[in-house]
Amino acid sequence: MDRLIWINIFFIIFFNGLADWYIYKYFIRKIAENRAVKIIHWAVDAVFVFLLMYMFAGVYSNGIHISPEAYQDFMFIYLLVYVPKAVYMVFTLPAFLSRKRNFKRGVYIFGTFVSALLLVSCLYGATIGKSKLKVNQVEVYSDKLPVEFDGYNIIHFSDIHLGNLRNDKIIRKILDEIEVLRPDIIIFSGDLVHSRTSEVYKFQEILAEFHAPDGVYTILGNHDYGDYYRWATADDYRKNREDLEDFYKNINWILLNNESEFIHRGAESISIIGVENWGEPPFPQYGDLKKATENVPEEDFKILITHNPNHWIAEVLGKTDIDLALSGHTHGMQLAFNFFGKRVSPASLRYKFWGGLYNIDGQYIYVNEGIGFVLFPFRLGSPPELTLITLRNNEAI
Repeated sequence: MDRLIWINIFFIIFFNGLADWYIYKYFIRKIAENRAVKIIHWAVDAVFVFLLMYMFAGVYSNGIHISPEAYQDFMFIYLLVYVPKAVYMVFTLPAFLSRKRNFKRGVYIFGTFVSALLLVSCLYGATIGKSKLKVNQVEVYSDKLPVEFDGYNIIHFSDIHLGNLRNDKIIRKILDEIEVLRPDIIIFSGDLVHSRTSEVYKFQEILAEFHAPDGVYTILGNHDYGDYYRWATADDYRKNREDLEDFYKNINWILLNNESEFIHRGAESISIIGVENWGEPPFPQYGDLKKATENVPEEDFKILITHNPNHWIAEVLGKTDIDLALSGHTHGMQLAFNFFGKRVSPASLRYKFWGGLYNIDGQYIYVNEGIGFVLFPFRLGSPPELTLITLRNNEAI
Protein backbone atom coordinates (compact mmCIF):
# COMPACT_ATOMS: atom_id res chain seq x y z
CA MET A 1 0.00 0.00 0.00
CA ASP A 2 2.88 2.37 0.80
CA ARG A 3 4.28 1.74 -2.66
CA LEU A 4 1.00 2.73 -4.32
CA ILE A 5 0.79 5.94 -2.29
CA TRP A 6 4.33 6.94 -3.20
CA ILE A 7 3.75 6.16 -6.88
CA ASN A 8 0.78 8.54 -6.79
CA ILE A 9 2.86 11.23 -5.08
CA PHE A 10 5.68 10.84 -7.58
CA PHE A 11 3.27 11.07 -10.52
CA ILE A 12 1.64 14.24 -9.17
CA ILE A 13 4.97 15.90 -8.43
CA PHE A 14 6.31 14.97 -11.86
CA PHE A 15 3.24 16.40 -13.57
CA ASN A 16 3.47 19.56 -11.42
CA GLY A 17 7.09 20.02 -12.37
CA LEU A 18 6.40 19.46 -16.05
CA ALA A 19 3.61 22.06 -16.07
CA ASP A 20 5.74 24.57 -14.16
CA TRP A 21 8.71 24.02 -16.45
CA TYR A 22 6.48 24.54 -19.50
CA ILE A 23 5.03 27.79 -18.16
CA TYR A 24 8.48 29.02 -17.18
CA LYS A 25 10.30 28.11 -20.40
CA TYR A 26 7.77 29.44 -22.88
CA PHE A 27 6.20 32.31 -21.01
CA ILE A 28 7.77 33.56 -17.79
CA ARG A 29 11.34 33.50 -19.14
CA LYS A 30 10.20 35.47 -22.18
CA ILE A 31 8.02 38.07 -20.52
CA ALA A 32 9.74 38.53 -17.16
CA GLU A 33 13.02 40.43 -17.26
CA ASN A 34 13.16 40.70 -13.48
CA ARG A 35 15.10 37.82 -11.95
CA ALA A 36 12.99 38.01 -8.80
CA VAL A 37 9.90 36.95 -10.78
CA LYS A 38 11.69 33.81 -11.96
CA ILE A 39 12.87 33.00 -8.44
CA ILE A 40 9.35 33.48 -7.06
CA HIS A 41 7.96 31.14 -9.72
CA TRP A 42 10.23 28.26 -8.67
CA ALA A 43 9.95 29.08 -4.97
CA VAL A 44 6.17 28.80 -5.13
CA ASP A 45 6.52 25.50 -6.98
CA ALA A 46 8.88 24.19 -4.30
CA VAL A 47 6.45 25.21 -1.54
CA PHE A 48 3.61 23.39 -3.31
CA VAL A 49 5.70 20.21 -3.63
CA PHE A 50 6.69 20.34 0.03
CA LEU A 51 3.12 20.94 1.22
CA LEU A 52 1.80 18.21 -1.05
CA MET A 53 4.19 15.64 0.43
CA TYR A 54 3.45 16.92 3.94
CA MET A 55 -0.31 16.57 3.40
CA PHE A 56 0.03 13.03 2.10
CA ALA A 57 2.32 12.14 4.99
CA GLY A 58 -0.18 13.56 7.47
CA VAL A 59 -3.13 11.69 6.00
CA TYR A 60 -1.45 8.32 5.49
CA SER A 61 1.10 8.03 8.30
CA ASN A 62 1.23 8.49 12.05
CA GLY A 63 2.99 11.26 13.91
CA ILE A 64 1.73 14.14 11.76
CA HIS A 65 -1.70 15.66 12.38
CA ILE A 66 -3.42 17.31 9.45
CA SER A 67 -6.84 18.75 10.11
CA PRO A 68 -9.59 18.26 7.50
CA GLU A 69 -9.74 22.04 7.16
CA ALA A 70 -6.03 22.39 6.36
CA TYR A 71 -6.11 19.46 3.93
CA GLN A 72 -9.14 20.80 2.06
CA ASP A 73 -7.80 24.35 1.91
CA PHE A 74 -4.51 23.20 0.44
CA MET A 75 -6.06 20.79 -2.06
CA PHE A 76 -8.56 23.48 -3.09
CA ILE A 77 -5.72 25.88 -3.91
CA TYR A 78 -3.80 23.09 -5.62
CA LEU A 79 -6.83 22.28 -7.76
CA LEU A 80 -7.26 25.90 -8.85
CA VAL A 81 -3.58 26.42 -9.62
CA TYR A 82 -2.28 23.23 -11.18
CA VAL A 83 -5.21 21.72 -13.02
CA PRO A 84 -5.83 24.77 -15.27
CA LYS A 85 -2.07 25.16 -15.71
CA ALA A 86 -1.65 21.54 -16.81
CA VAL A 87 -4.63 21.76 -19.16
CA TYR A 88 -3.24 24.95 -20.70
CA MET A 89 0.03 23.12 -21.33
CA VAL A 90 -1.72 20.23 -23.07
CA PHE A 91 -3.97 22.39 -25.24
CA THR A 92 -1.24 24.80 -26.40
CA LEU A 93 1.38 22.21 -27.33
CA PRO A 94 0.13 22.12 -30.99
CA ALA A 95 1.33 25.74 -31.34
CA PHE A 96 4.92 24.48 -31.34
CA LEU A 97 4.25 22.28 -34.36
CA SER A 98 3.44 25.23 -36.60
CA ARG A 99 5.21 28.40 -37.70
CA LYS A 100 2.00 30.15 -38.70
CA ARG A 101 1.45 33.12 -36.42
CA ASN A 102 -2.35 33.14 -36.75
CA PHE A 103 -2.52 29.44 -35.94
CA LYS A 104 -0.33 29.92 -32.88
CA ARG A 105 -2.45 32.82 -31.68
CA GLY A 106 -5.63 30.78 -32.16
CA VAL A 107 -4.18 27.86 -30.20
CA TYR A 108 -3.15 30.14 -27.33
CA ILE A 109 -6.58 31.78 -27.21
CA PHE A 110 -8.29 28.38 -27.25
CA GLY A 111 -5.98 27.06 -24.52
CA THR A 112 -6.69 30.11 -22.39
CA PHE A 113 -10.44 29.67 -22.90
CA VAL A 114 -10.36 25.99 -21.91
CA SER A 115 -8.22 26.73 -18.85
CA ALA A 116 -10.57 29.53 -17.75
CA LEU A 117 -13.58 27.26 -18.24
CA LEU A 118 -11.88 24.56 -16.21
CA LEU A 119 -11.03 27.06 -13.47
CA VAL A 120 -14.70 28.04 -13.16
CA SER A 121 -15.72 24.35 -13.16
CA CYS A 122 -13.21 23.60 -10.40
CA LEU A 123 -14.56 26.49 -8.34
CA TYR A 124 -18.09 25.13 -8.72
CA GLY A 125 -17.10 21.52 -8.00
CA ALA A 126 -15.12 22.51 -4.91
CA THR A 127 -17.94 24.60 -3.44
CA ILE A 128 -21.48 23.79 -4.59
CA GLY A 129 -20.73 20.52 -6.40
CA LYS A 130 -19.33 18.67 -3.39
CA SER A 131 -22.05 19.74 -0.97
CA LYS A 132 -25.33 19.74 -2.94
CA LEU A 133 -27.04 16.44 -2.11
CA LYS A 134 -28.86 14.66 -4.94
CA VAL A 135 -31.66 12.18 -4.24
CA ASN A 136 -32.18 9.48 -6.87
CA GLN A 137 -35.22 7.20 -6.91
CA VAL A 138 -35.30 3.87 -8.75
CA GLU A 139 -37.45 0.73 -8.78
CA VAL A 140 -36.32 -2.91 -8.88
CA TYR A 141 -38.71 -5.55 -10.23
CA SER A 142 -38.64 -9.25 -9.46
CA ASP A 143 -40.92 -12.30 -9.53
CA LYS A 144 -39.06 -13.62 -6.48
CA LEU A 145 -40.01 -10.72 -4.26
CA PRO A 146 -42.81 -11.75 -1.86
CA VAL A 147 -45.99 -9.75 -2.36
CA GLU A 148 -45.73 -8.67 1.27
CA PHE A 149 -42.58 -6.72 0.33
CA ASP A 150 -44.04 -5.00 -2.72
CA GLY A 151 -43.30 -1.28 -2.27
CA TYR A 152 -40.52 -1.95 0.24
CA ASN A 153 -38.28 1.15 0.41
CA ILE A 154 -34.51 1.06 0.86
CA ILE A 155 -32.33 4.08 1.47
CA HIS A 156 -28.87 3.41 0.08
CA PHE A 157 -25.80 5.62 0.48
CA SER A 158 -22.07 5.08 0.58
CA ASP A 159 -18.53 6.46 1.02
CA ILE A 160 -18.84 9.28 3.54
CA HIS A 161 -15.06 9.46 4.27
CA LEU A 162 -15.60 11.29 7.55
CA GLY A 163 -11.94 12.22 7.93
CA ASN A 164 -12.27 14.62 5.01
CA LEU A 165 -15.38 16.45 6.24
CA ARG A 166 -15.17 19.85 7.88
CA ASN A 167 -18.53 19.47 9.60
CA ASP A 168 -21.71 17.41 9.64
CA LYS A 169 -23.76 19.54 7.22
CA ILE A 170 -23.94 16.91 4.48
CA ILE A 171 -24.88 14.25 7.02
CA ARG A 172 -27.63 16.51 8.34
CA LYS A 173 -28.96 16.86 4.79
CA ILE A 174 -29.11 13.07 4.50
CA LEU A 175 -31.04 12.83 7.77
CA ASP A 176 -33.51 15.49 6.64
CA GLU A 177 -34.17 13.59 3.41
CA ILE A 178 -34.62 10.31 5.29
CA GLU A 179 -37.26 11.92 7.48
CA VAL A 180 -39.17 12.87 4.33
CA LEU A 181 -38.69 9.57 2.46
CA ARG A 182 -39.45 7.35 5.49
CA PRO A 183 -37.65 4.18 4.29
CA ASP A 184 -38.21 0.68 5.67
CA ILE A 185 -34.47 0.06 5.91
CA ILE A 186 -31.23 2.03 5.56
CA ILE A 187 -28.15 0.49 3.95
CA PHE A 188 -24.67 1.99 3.92
CA SER A 189 -22.19 0.25 1.63
CA GLY A 190 -18.87 1.11 3.27
CA ASP A 191 -16.09 3.68 3.72
CA LEU A 192 -17.36 5.56 6.73
CA VAL A 193 -13.71 6.19 7.58
CA HIS A 194 -11.04 7.81 5.42
CA SER A 195 -7.83 6.81 7.20
CA ARG A 196 -8.52 5.71 10.79
CA THR A 197 -11.37 5.16 13.22
CA SER A 198 -10.52 8.19 15.38
CA GLU A 199 -12.16 10.34 12.68
CA VAL A 200 -15.67 9.08 13.51
CA TYR A 201 -16.13 10.06 17.15
CA LYS A 202 -17.04 13.71 16.65
CA PHE A 203 -19.86 12.52 14.36
CA GLN A 204 -21.20 9.90 16.77
CA GLU A 205 -24.20 11.88 17.97
CA ILE A 206 -25.57 12.65 14.52
CA LEU A 207 -24.88 9.17 13.10
CA ALA A 208 -26.79 7.67 16.03
CA GLU A 209 -29.87 9.57 14.80
CA PHE A 210 -30.17 7.31 11.72
CA HIS A 211 -33.19 5.07 12.23
CA ALA A 212 -35.49 2.91 10.13
CA PRO A 213 -38.14 0.33 11.12
CA ASP A 214 -36.00 -2.59 9.92
CA GLY A 215 -32.67 -1.11 11.02
CA VAL A 216 -29.51 0.43 9.60
CA TYR A 217 -27.13 -2.05 7.96
CA THR A 218 -23.53 -1.50 6.94
CA ILE A 219 -20.34 -3.23 5.78
CA LEU A 220 -16.66 -2.32 5.76
CA GLY A 221 -15.16 -0.56 2.75
CA ASN A 222 -11.50 -0.55 1.76
CA HIS A 223 -10.77 2.62 3.79
CA ASP A 224 -12.43 1.30 6.94
CA TYR A 225 -9.67 -1.19 7.78
CA GLY A 226 -6.93 1.41 8.23
CA ASP A 227 -4.88 -0.06 5.37
CA TYR A 228 -3.97 3.46 4.17
CA TYR A 229 -2.38 4.44 7.47
CA ARG A 230 1.08 3.59 8.77
CA TRP A 231 0.46 1.93 12.13
CA ALA A 232 3.19 1.70 14.75
CA THR A 233 2.32 -1.91 15.65
CA ALA A 234 0.09 -4.74 14.49
CA ASP A 235 -1.88 -4.34 17.72
CA ASP A 236 -2.67 -0.71 16.82
CA TYR A 237 -3.90 -1.84 13.41
CA ARG A 238 -6.11 -4.51 14.92
CA LYS A 239 -7.48 -2.16 17.58
CA ASN A 240 -8.40 0.39 14.91
CA ARG A 241 -10.80 -2.12 13.36
CA GLU A 242 -12.13 -3.26 16.72
CA ASP A 243 -12.82 0.36 17.62
CA LEU A 244 -14.86 0.83 14.45
CA GLU A 245 -16.87 -2.31 15.15
CA ASP A 246 -17.56 -1.05 18.67
CA PHE A 247 -18.53 2.34 17.27
CA TYR A 248 -21.16 0.76 15.02
CA LYS A 249 -22.60 -1.07 18.02
CA ASN A 250 -22.78 2.17 19.96
CA ILE A 251 -24.76 3.95 17.22
CA ASN A 252 -26.95 0.86 16.56
CA TRP A 253 -25.84 0.27 12.99
CA ILE A 254 -25.75 -3.45 12.18
CA LEU A 255 -22.34 -4.38 10.75
CA LEU A 256 -22.34 -7.47 8.54
CA ASN A 257 -18.90 -9.07 8.30
CA ASN A 258 -19.52 -11.92 5.86
CA GLU A 259 -22.89 -12.44 7.53
CA SER A 260 -26.58 -12.36 6.72
CA GLU A 261 -29.75 -11.13 8.41
CA PHE A 262 -33.42 -11.60 7.57
CA ILE A 263 -36.29 -9.14 7.33
CA HIS A 264 -39.73 -10.64 7.96
CA ARG A 265 -43.22 -9.71 6.87
CA GLY A 266 -45.53 -12.34 8.28
CA ALA A 267 -44.39 -15.77 7.08
CA GLU A 268 -42.24 -14.28 4.28
CA SER A 269 -38.70 -12.92 4.47
CA ILE A 270 -35.93 -11.35 2.42
CA SER A 271 -32.21 -11.80 3.08
CA ILE A 272 -29.71 -9.00 3.71
CA ILE A 273 -26.20 -10.30 2.98
CA GLY A 274 -23.10 -8.30 3.82
CA VAL A 275 -19.55 -9.13 2.77
CA GLU A 276 -16.35 -7.50 3.89
CA ASN A 277 -14.41 -5.54 1.31
CA TRP A 278 -13.49 -7.53 -1.77
CA GLY A 279 -10.40 -5.69 -2.92
CA GLU A 280 -8.45 -5.83 -6.13
CA PRO A 281 -4.62 -5.86 -6.12
CA PRO A 282 -2.92 -4.29 -4.26
CA PHE A 283 -5.90 -4.15 -1.86
CA PRO A 284 -6.59 -7.16 0.38
CA GLN A 285 -9.62 -9.38 -0.21
CA TYR A 286 -11.54 -9.82 3.02
CA GLY A 287 -14.90 -10.67 1.43
CA ASP A 288 -16.18 -14.24 1.75
CA LEU A 289 -19.45 -14.62 -0.14
CA LYS A 290 -19.71 -18.34 0.56
CA LYS A 291 -19.54 -17.76 4.31
CA ALA A 292 -21.95 -14.84 4.13
CA THR A 293 -24.63 -16.89 2.35
CA GLU A 294 -24.30 -20.23 4.13
CA ASN A 295 -27.50 -19.74 6.17
CA VAL A 296 -29.55 -17.97 3.48
CA PRO A 297 -32.69 -19.82 2.29
CA GLU A 298 -32.60 -20.57 -1.43
CA GLU A 299 -36.10 -19.21 -2.03
CA ASP A 300 -35.44 -15.80 -0.42
CA PHE A 301 -35.18 -12.56 -2.36
CA LYS A 302 -31.53 -11.69 -1.69
CA ILE A 303 -29.91 -8.29 -1.25
CA LEU A 304 -26.11 -8.24 -1.19
CA ILE A 305 -24.12 -5.34 0.25
CA THR A 306 -20.64 -5.34 -1.28
CA HIS A 307 -18.42 -2.28 -1.42
CA ASN A 308 -16.66 -2.85 -4.75
CA PRO A 309 -18.97 -3.32 -7.78
CA ASN A 310 -16.30 -5.40 -9.52
CA HIS A 311 -17.00 -8.08 -6.91
CA TRP A 312 -20.49 -8.41 -8.41
CA ILE A 313 -18.96 -9.19 -11.79
CA ALA A 314 -16.37 -11.60 -10.41
CA GLU A 315 -18.47 -13.68 -8.02
CA VAL A 316 -22.16 -12.80 -8.25
CA LEU A 317 -23.42 -12.11 -11.78
CA GLY A 318 -24.47 -15.36 -13.45
CA LYS A 319 -22.87 -17.40 -10.65
CA THR A 320 -25.44 -16.92 -7.85
CA ASP A 321 -29.15 -16.27 -7.43
CA ILE A 322 -28.58 -12.93 -5.65
CA ASP A 323 -31.26 -10.55 -6.89
CA LEU A 324 -29.91 -7.12 -5.94
CA ALA A 325 -26.44 -5.88 -5.03
CA LEU A 326 -25.72 -2.50 -3.45
CA SER A 327 -22.23 -1.05 -3.93
CA GLY A 328 -20.25 2.17 -3.79
CA HIS A 329 -16.48 2.70 -3.99
CA THR A 330 -16.24 4.34 -7.44
CA HIS A 331 -17.32 7.88 -6.42
CA GLY A 332 -18.04 8.26 -10.13
CA MET A 333 -14.43 9.48 -9.98
CA GLN A 334 -16.16 12.65 -8.64
CA LEU A 335 -16.46 13.71 -12.28
CA ALA A 336 -19.23 12.92 -14.78
CA PHE A 337 -20.82 14.53 -17.86
CA ASN A 338 -23.95 14.15 -19.94
CA PHE A 339 -22.75 13.52 -23.48
CA PHE A 340 -25.50 13.32 -26.12
CA GLY A 341 -27.93 12.00 -23.54
CA LYS A 342 -25.49 9.47 -22.10
CA ARG A 343 -23.78 9.90 -18.76
CA VAL A 344 -20.02 9.39 -19.00
CA SER A 345 -17.22 9.40 -16.44
CA PRO A 346 -13.53 8.49 -16.27
CA ALA A 347 -14.70 5.93 -13.69
CA SER A 348 -15.80 3.76 -16.63
CA LEU A 349 -12.12 3.16 -17.48
CA ARG A 350 -11.79 1.09 -14.31
CA TYR A 351 -15.33 0.02 -13.46
CA LYS A 352 -17.80 -1.43 -15.95
CA PHE A 353 -20.60 -0.58 -13.53
CA TRP A 354 -19.67 2.72 -11.94
CA GLY A 355 -22.87 4.62 -11.14
CA GLY A 356 -26.61 4.00 -11.09
CA LEU A 357 -28.84 0.98 -11.61
CA TYR A 358 -27.87 -1.92 -13.88
CA ASN A 359 -29.98 -4.98 -14.77
CA ILE A 360 -28.34 -8.00 -16.37
CA ASP A 361 -30.76 -10.86 -17.03
CA GLY A 362 -32.82 -10.07 -13.96
CA GLN A 363 -29.89 -9.53 -11.58
CA TYR A 364 -29.58 -5.94 -10.42
CA ILE A 365 -26.77 -3.85 -9.02
CA TYR A 366 -27.00 -0.27 -7.82
CA VAL A 367 -23.72 1.61 -7.58
CA ASN A 368 -24.02 4.66 -5.35
CA GLU A 369 -21.52 7.41 -6.18
CA GLY A 370 -20.97 8.30 -2.56
CA ILE A 371 -21.21 11.24 -0.22
CA GLY A 372 -17.64 12.33 0.51
CA PHE A 373 -14.48 12.58 -1.54
CA VAL A 374 -10.90 11.40 -1.77
CA LEU A 375 -7.82 13.44 -2.69
CA PHE A 376 -9.60 16.56 -4.03
CA PRO A 377 -12.50 18.27 -2.19
CA PHE A 378 -14.35 18.36 -5.48
CA ARG A 379 -17.36 16.89 -7.29
CA LEU A 380 -18.49 17.92 -10.75
CA GLY A 381 -21.45 16.15 -12.35
CA SER A 382 -21.28 13.50 -9.62
CA PRO A 383 -22.81 15.15 -6.54
CA PRO A 384 -23.20 13.49 -3.15
CA GLU A 385 -25.87 10.85 -3.68
CA LEU A 386 -28.69 9.43 -1.61
CA THR A 387 -30.76 6.72 -3.29
CA LEU A 388 -34.29 5.51 -2.61
CA ILE A 389 -34.75 2.01 -4.04
CA THR A 390 -38.30 0.63 -4.15
CA LEU A 391 -38.76 -3.13 -4.53
CA ARG A 392 -41.62 -4.29 -6.74
CA ASN A 393 -43.24 -7.67 -7.21
CA ASN A 394 -44.12 -8.10 -10.89
CA GLU A 395 -47.39 -9.87 -10.12
CA ALA A 396 -48.53 -7.11 -7.79
CA ILE A 397 -48.27 -4.41 -10.45
